[in-house]
Amino acid sequence: MQKDENIVFIGGRDRGLKCIKALIEKGEKLPYIFCLEEDDHEKEKYSKQIVALAKKHSIPVKVTKTIKSVTDINLLKNLKPLLIIVMGWRTIIPSEVLKIPKRGVVAVHESLLPKYRGFAPINWAIINGEKMSGVTLFYLDEGIDSGDIIAQRKIPIGSTDTGFTLYQKTKTASVEILIDYLEDIKRGSASRIKQNEKEATYTCFRTPDDGEIFWTRPAKDIYNLIRALSDPYPGAFTIYEGRKIIIQKASFTDSPRNFVGRIPGRVVAVGQGWVEVLTGDGSLKIEEIEVEGKKLPASKIFSSIKGTLGIVR
Repeated sequence: MQKDENIVFIGGRDRGLKCIKALIEKGEKLPYIFCLEEDDHEKEKYSKQIVALAKKHSIPVKVTKTIKSVTDINLLKNLKPLLIIVMGWRTIIPSEVLKIPKRGVVAVHESLLPKYRGFAPINWAIINGEKMSGVTLFYLDEGIDSGDIIAQRKIPIGSTDTGFTLYQKTKTASVEILIDYLEDIKRGSASRIKQNEKEATYTCFRTPDDGEIFWTRPAKDIYNLIRALSDPYPGAFTIYEGRKIIIQKASFTDSPRNFVGRIPGRVVAVGQGWVEVLTGDGSLKIEEIEVEGKKLPASKIFSSIKGTLGIVR
């Protein structure tokens, strides 16, 4: 393989790791890997596994959050890659980098573009109660997930899907769609379908503080927030007796009672491991919680029907 037929990989997390493994198994030559450096709050540090894999196959690797230094750009120019693949990356790739590879820079976004451009599309899709998600293989341009589409795959979102289970589905689909179309991309024969800007939607970057539960919201909205942010994500949380409590698992009550004297956040029933909590329009059964890193049945903490969640005392 000639130098200008090489593929540079930029990415991280477990789907980046899975992609690198697939490329190596396919026999692709990777002269360099830019590996994503995780944020401090992230529990899993896949960068360590990617570095170990790179060393095993004698691939130079750099762990970073951005690719914008003169050194990085000159390195890429000297490598003269045919293609750059981006998967599991979070920051904008500079326009100067986009011009380097002969076949461009391709990425996989975890939504059906042009919908859900931006950050955390999986979590936002569940929070918003979407019934369908998917992955999009596309060419990067200078916009936010706005480049020409190569291919897409739809993934239904089930009523009990969590951010984690949907991520697992998109992770597998992301690597599969890339490998399926890789030869077409390398030959320059892959499709280039313009995105419809009139249909584009965007998502904000999420922080752990964005997971606060407001019990005045409808039960369905709170349920979606909980399942979208459950482990390994930072979690939907509430305050109880001065402590931050993460709600890891909830469900709808089988026969909700009609409360006309309603205090959202009030515990109204305690069962075997679970508690029923009022919302703005109904109630939810809270089943599993996390306190200071320890997972517990909800009734271990919320044991009184006088207790109100979300109140700072």
